[in-house]
Amino acid sequence: MAGRRAHARPRRQASRAWPEEEWAGTRERLRERGLLDGDSLSSEGAHLRRRIEKRTDRLALPAYAALGDADCERLAELASPFGRAVVEAGLLKLG
Repeated sequence: MAGRRAHARPRRQASRAWPEEEWAGTRERLRERGLLDGDSLSSEGAHLRRRIEKRTDRLALPAYAALGDADCERLAELASPFGRAVVEAGLLKLG
């Protein structure tokens, strides 16, 4: 699957352990659907991604609501080292 930025491709492909043939086939299918323009998301692809992200956020809310504010803060505290490790490994770029 291709991402928003072509230069992030090697990192994304490696982090997902996708063979080149599968990656290329997926890129082609996304282009055929109008979701990619070259190796970047098209405007339609960006719109779909925003919709998916919003839906994911909405579906996650009940789990966080069940924890409550104090336990959500504790979860964030406990998960922080994992998040830092992912960023430091170059698997996710913030900003």
